[in-house]
This record gives sequence, C-alpha cells and structure tokens, in this order.
Amino acid sequence: MYKYLLIDCDDTILDFGKSERVSIALIMDKYGVKPTSEIVEEYVALNEGYWRKFEKGLISKELLLELRFKEFFQKYGIDVDGKKINQEYLDTLTYNVFVIDGIEDVLKYLKDKGYKLYIITNGVKKTQVSRWNKTNLMQYFDGAFISEDIGYFKPQKEYFDYVIKEIGDNDLTNYLVIGDSISSDIMGGINYKIDVAWFNPKNKLSDVKVNYEFNSLDDYYKYL
Repeated sequence: MYKYLLIDCDDTILDFGKSERVSIALIMDKYGVKPTSEIVEEYVALNEGYWRKFEKGLISKELLLELRFKEFFQKYGIDVDGKKINQEYLDTLTYNVFVIDGIEDVLKYLKDKGYKLYIITNGVKKTQVSRWNKTNLMQYFDGAFISEDIGYFKPQKEYFDYVIKEIGDNDLTNYLVIGDSISSDIMGGINYKIDVAWFNPKNKLSDVKVNYEFNSLDDYYKYL
C-alpha cells in the first residue's frame, strides 16, 4: 500500500529517553545537583515543555537549547551558562546511544519488503548524525531529513513540502509517517493529509485519530 516510510528518530528508532536520562544525570552531577530519579524526571518534563513550544513556533531552537538548562539549574540556586552547558550535554549525549531493542530487525524486514525508508527529525544535526553513526541502522535508510538543513521543522507544512519534493513523488497515498510524538510527527502527517502510525509502546492516551497505533514492534509486521 505504501512506498515511502517517513520514520521519526528519537524514541521511535533510538531510545532517546534512556540516552537523555543517562546524559543529563552526568551533567547534573558535574554541576552540583544530585541526579535522583525524581530530579531527572523534572528536567525531562521541562525539556519536553520547551520542545512543545518550539513545535508551535513560540521559541527558536537556539533559545530552547539555552533556556532549558538555565531554568532548570536556577531552581537549585545555580547560575549556569546555558549555551556552554547545552554543548556539554550534547557532547555527552553522543556517547550514550541506545537503540530500541528489536528495531534493527524491523528495519531489515521493511527494507526487504521493498519500502523506501527515510528519517524525519527535529533534532540537532551534529548530535543526530554522530549518534546514527554509532549504530548499524543507517544502512537501511535511503535518506534523512533534518530540520536544521531544511529551515523548517515538524509539524510545519513547509517541512513536509521539502520532504515530498526531495523524494519526488506527489502521490501522498504512497507515504506513511511513523513516530512517537503526537504534536510533531502525527499532527504533521495528519495536517499534510499523509497517513500516520503512532508508535505508542507506553499506551499513552490521545484523542487524535490515527490510521494505525503501534503499541509494540510486532505491529510493524502486522500492518506493514
């Protein structure tokens, strides 16, 4: 039914949640905040809030990357250089790369079935490329679309305009967007009239109507 699978990277292919928690714990420890599980989750929630603002066009990525750390450490009475600590965090993140268990088998299956696979990501280009290169996964992909290169980001229409133009097939029925984020991946696809598959292994609740809901990697084999 589909020819092209537009697959999100973080928490769809790579286990960003694990990478994020390991990396931020190291940064917290360095700057004098004891990284308990509760405090780590405080940062995760704060960071997610900033990314939602970015997806709505309320804040630039540059400001997001700086302010998330300044705000977090200010809560603990620590004044930091947001840009400096962000770079330290991104450097740490590139060394803590975890692949979602079983995803390589899925990608090989999809490739063998004849699908063209593309990564779609809003992540920081240098960090994303470095992380990908520490895995064996890029052999399965025909390309990657990074928002920094494009100048637009998911869920913006212009981001998907660029992707469709580069792939070169205007028949939207040939595409499927697969991702974990309702706000960027799923709404981006829905607004562009592309079918969507929500990767939702934690069984989160949403009122958004999707074409498919993947609650485990087994659903790739079931639907594709």
